[in-house]
Amino acid sequence: MTIEKKDYSNYISFLISGVNIASLFAVFTFTVITLLVTQLPDPTLVIAQVILFVLALIFDLLLFIIGWSFWFVLYFCDRVPPMTKPARNATILAFTLYQMIGIVIILMFLLLNLTSLALAAFLMWLIFLVLTYVFHYRPLTRFQETRKKFRGT
Repeated sequence: MTIEKKDYSNYISFLISGVNIASLFAVFTFTVITLLVTQLPDPTLVIAQVILFVLALIFDLLLFIIGWSFWFVLYFCDRVPPMTKPARNATILAFTLYQMIGIVIILMFLLLNLTSLALAAFLMWLIFLVLTYVFHYRPLTRFQETRKKFRGT
């Protein structure tokens, strides 16, 4: 009796194209935030800060989706090396750098003395940091157990 190997390459391609689309939207959102912050005549207006906060929320949400999709693809790879100490350190560094991207927007807000907006964006970033730990990093550290759930094996 032969065991048929499941081919996930089409699904992986689909997920990667989703990551590419979300990345494009994240870059666009970041660009819009940068342009608005630098070109608005008075960014201290409440409506301007609400719009900037919503754009920051969209940016953080896109980063969360990009990160989730990026690591989710790994579950469908057939040959994944074990999590050695150097691989674990590289993973921690990758997660750290990935999360630091969200701080750039907060720093832009601080440069223009938009302290309340920067504080709100920082709190939102902390929430996404916790969500990323719970839904991205922690399942990845228990990769072998959670992989079977995702693949249905």
